[in-house]
Amino acid sequence: MAFFALAVVPLCLLDLPDQVIAQVILCFFRFVAITMMFATAVGSLYTNPYDPDNDNDPPYVAYSTLFRFEGFSSLFPIAVFSQLLHYAIPGILHPLERKSRIRRVFFLSSSTTLAIYITTGVACAMYFGSNTRALITLNWKHPAGFSPAEAPMWAKVLSYFVFLFPVVDMISAFPLSAVALSDMAFAMIHPRLRTQPYRTRTKVLCRLAIALPPLIASTFVRSLFCSPVFNFLNTTGFFIAFITPAILQIRSKAVCAQKFGPRLGTSTPYSWHGSHNIYAVLVLIFGIAAFVYVNVDTVMQLVGSSLPSAACRVATHHAPSIKL
Repeated sequence: MAFFALAVVPLCLLDLPDQVIAQVILCFFRFVAITMMFATAVGSLYTNPYDPDNDNDPPYVAYSTLFRFEGFSSLFPIAVFSQLLHYAIPGILHPLERKSRIRRVFFLSSSTTLAIYITTGVACAMYFGSNTRALITLNWKHPAGFSPAEAPMWAKVLSYFVFLFPVVDMISAFPLSAVALSDMAFAMIHPRLRTQPYRTRTKVLCRLAIALPPLIASTFVRSLFCSPVFNFLNTTGFFIAFITPAILQIRSKAVCAQKFGPRLGTSTPYSWHGSHNIYAVLVLIFGIAAFVYVNVDTVMQLVGSSLPSAACRVATHHAPSIKL
C-alpha cells in the first residue's frame, strides 16, 4: 500500500492536463492487458480446459446455465458503476480542444468500454465458469490454458502481466477520481481561499483530503468483494448516473427558462431530441426503481442467508447431549 500511495499521491496533486502523458501510457497498458485476457480466455476454450476433469470436446465451455437471475442484483450496480464518469466530465472536458466533439467522444468512449466489458466478461465466464474469481485477474495467477508445471515462459510472463493489471489500472483511475472530487470540494470553499496567495495551498489540501482517507482506510479493510457492503456501496452509482443528472436537468432547464425566457433558456448548442424533460423523468423513475430493487433484493439475500446459520445454531444449542 505504501508503494501504491507513493505512485498515486503525486499524480493526484497534478491537474488533468499535466497528467496526459502518464494517463496515455497507463491507458495503453490497460488495453494490452484486457486484450491478453480476452485472447487467452478465447484461445484456451479450444486448447485446454480450465477444469482438468472436463473431458468434453472443444470448445471447453465451463458453465452449465446460460443465465441466472439470482445474481442480477449484484451484477447490475457493478455494471452501472463500470460505466460511471459523470462526476469527472467537467475535468475531463477541460483538456479537450474541440468542445464541439464532446457528444461524439463520450458516445464512442462509452460504447468502447461497454463492448470490452461484455466481450471479455462473456469469454471469461464461458472458460472459467463457476471458478471465476470476484477479481477476474486472480484467475491468471497460473497461466490460462496451461498447467503450472507445463506452462512455457512466455505464458508465465503474460499471466504475471495480467495478474498485476488491477494495480496499474488503479494507478490510472485513482488520480482521475481524486482530482474530479477535489475540484468539486475546492469550488465549494470560501472565495477568499480560492484566490492568491491561498489558492495553491488550498487546492493541495483539497487533493490530499480526498486522496489520503481511502488509502489509509484500505490498510485496515482488505477486501469488500462479494460482501453486502460492496453491493450497498455500488448502489450510489444509480444516484450519480440516473437520479441526480435527471433532477439537475429538469431543475436547470426550469431556472434557465425563468431567467432567459422559454426559447433561449431551454436550448443550448448541445441540445437534441433527448434533451426533452420526458426522457429525464423516465431516467429518474428508472434510477429510483433500480435503487430500490437492488437494495431490497440484497437485504432479502442477507436475511435468507442468515436464517439457515441461525437455525443451525439454535438446533445445536438445544440438541440433547449424550454423556459416555
